[in-house]
Amino acid sequence: MGYPFLLKLIFMPSLQINSTNINTFNFTASFDIKNKQVIFNASGTTYNGASGSGDLYVQGIAFSLIDQDGIQLATIDWTNPQIPLPANNSVYTLDLSQVNQSFLFQTYSIVGAIKDQDGTVYMTLPVYKKICKPMGLSDNGTVDGNFQLIADCVNNSLTVKELTTFAFNNQLPITTTKSGTLFYPTGTIVSIPFTATPFSNNYIVTGDYLINNTSIATYDLGDGCYQLIAYYTYNNYSITCTNTMSDVLCCLMEVQNEMMKNCGNAKGEAAKDKLTQATIPLISGFIAEQSGMDASNQAKEVRNILGCSCGYKQSNQNELTPINPSIYSIVLLGAGGTKIPSASVNGNTKTWTISSVSSSVSKGNTSDLGWSIKLDTSTTNVNNYQITFNYPVIAGYILTAIAASSTLTAQLKAIVNGVFFDNYLVHTVPYLICGSSPITLYSSNAFGVGQKMYFDSALTRPVTGYTLITQFKHGFIYTIDSTTGIVGASTGNNC
Repeated sequence: MGYPFLLKLIFMPSLQINSTNINTFNFTASFDIKNKQVIFNASGTTYNGASGSGDLYVQGIAFSLIDQDGIQLATIDWTNPQIPLPANNSVYTLDLSQVNQSFLFQTYSIVGAIKDQDGTVYMTLPVYKKICKPMGLSDNGTVDGNFQLIADCVNNSLTVKELTTFAFNNQLPITTTKSGTLFYPTGTIVSIPFTATPFSNNYIVTGDYLINNTSIATYDLGDGCYQLIAYYTYNNYSITCTNTMSDVLCCLMEVQNEMMKNCGNAKGEAAKDKLTQATIPLISGFIAEQSGMDASNQAKEVRNILGCSCGYKQSNQNELTPINPSIYSIVLLGAGGTKIPSASVNGNTKTWTISSVSSSVSKGNTSDLGWSIKLDTSTTNVNNYQITFNYPVIAGYILTAIAASSTLTAQLKAIVNGVFFDNYLVHTVPYLICGSSPITLYSSNAFGVGQKMYFDSALTRPVTGYTLITQFKHGFIYTIDSTTGIVGASTGNNC
């Protein structure tokens, strides 16, 4: 077949084109066995142009699918391409419903092509893929699935698990999607839809349940080709959480009465043999119920052995049954701010009082506008308290406080005028100086020998009347002239 335009052949699955409109051409081919379809998906194709808008100018995407007998199931035809407008849709589904199921399983030749704005066609070389028939495939295109319902009557928990073997053609699926419904016994509660297993529900009734589920498994065949297999389950499950074994006691009484009435004859001996055969399943059934397990199988076996159908079966709601706590190991561990003290015991009841630390952040002065608290709960299970300061308001508070205090005002003036100030201890008696109260003194330079000390930040009132001085922070004691306030030599002592 010839094309009146430039043709470039490239291998699957990803074609690096890098033209004005197309960056890479990429598509997948998925063989859906149940629906007899081949789904071609070119959404992996990337485009160039402003914001990747090259898909607006591509003239189409087309596919060729040929079976091993040379029958053309899909044809590359640029007058009617399978995907004419890639910007609007990138998926094409080929309907093979007219093909007999047995003919689906063969080797196919797969080709993909994309036509650029200038007429250039980029086409993959043929990829050959064999589609294999799954074991146990039914006429409706599905394989039987397998589920399990586990009834924990003691803890009133019903667990649904899928036991389907998904292994196919020496590999496991890369993805599995489920769409199912658990139907409770008729007349009890509404059905439960599910998309994943296992799952549990804390409601159990005695009766017949139904699982209706389709699991779609996707298998990677390589080169962008996939095979989809549907595993279908439509099964009934019987669950009994009542005292099933007590329902068969009437059977035991019937057979025993028959044995007593026919003592010494063949009919009586036959009844005796039945009672003997029923002993083991009877005992195992009672033990199972005592352990909180379903004993319906043992009850059924006893009925079959005794040939009895008495007793009454109905839908009864199950409730949690307290049992010996030694059967289950319960470990409670505190984490973070949660504390778990030792349990208190009252008879057969153990009680744990679990406590968590509660934190509260609040403003001591609610009228204080210098800062605010905002609660951020955008992260799940996290209370984030954000504290924000209003610096202009805080600055106003500080200036007001300075204006109301002569000491603070003097310190501010000293800072503004470049005056040094600190807290000092002064005295005339060496052993009393260390116990005196600190006072703020000022100087024109850092404290040291030869510096003149003042009582005021304006440096107008020298420190007089004292003979000893020490910085409150450092503790080394110096002499000071009592008339001039000039610091003298160190005494060698300290506070």
